[in-house]
Amino acid sequence: MKKILSRKIGFVLIVVFLLAVAGAFLFYVWSESQPKPLYVETSKFDIQENNNIKIIKNEKLGFSVEIPSDWQINQSYDEFVFTTADYKPNLEIKNYSFPFPKDGCLMRMAVKNDSDQYDYINTLLISCLKGSYCDYNVININGINALRHLSENQKADVLNYIVYLLKNNKIYFFEIYSNFVNKDDCSKLFDNFLDKIKLI
Repeated sequence: MKKILSRKIGFVLIVVFLLAVAGAFLFYVWSESQPKPLYVETSKFDIQENNNIKIIKNEKLGFSVEIPSDWQINQSYDEFVFTTADYKPNLEIKNYSFPFPKDGCLMRMAVKNDSDQYDYINTLLISCLKGSYCDYNVININGINALRHLSENQKADVLNYIVYLLKNNKIYFFEIYSNFVNKDDCSKLFDNFLDKIKLI
């Protein structure tokens, strides 16, 4: 009688275990098939302030960057916008999602989950590294090759640098805007910002 009971208990435990494994596997397959959000939400980042700097970081991504404490931080759902202390918006230029600088610098930062764009940028990066014609400069950020591009709009009196950095199937996007008078200062600030990026 005891043997029969212990066999039944053993059988039930095996069935429960197999059902748990099957359930976990099915949940994993289902979760992987769900569409991922296009951007990593800015709410997933922590902002700390100390010693005249602000640190924006996401431990899950292994990402952090420092900015001066007098920079303003604006967050939307999918991107950060940083403005320098001397930033003044140029309200005369219309039809853009944010005002270009009349003075000072404006910077944008976002992290994107877009496999098609990731593959395109990665192909472009490989092409640039091979010495093919490339409209981008290859730069190094924290030991990782990245693409940097300068575009100018004389009519709007604005220029901007864009940087794309690829890591762990994510696109890290950094961009700075300035007018032509402040371009050297903003370029230096952008270089300093890029130097402060830590990504593991």
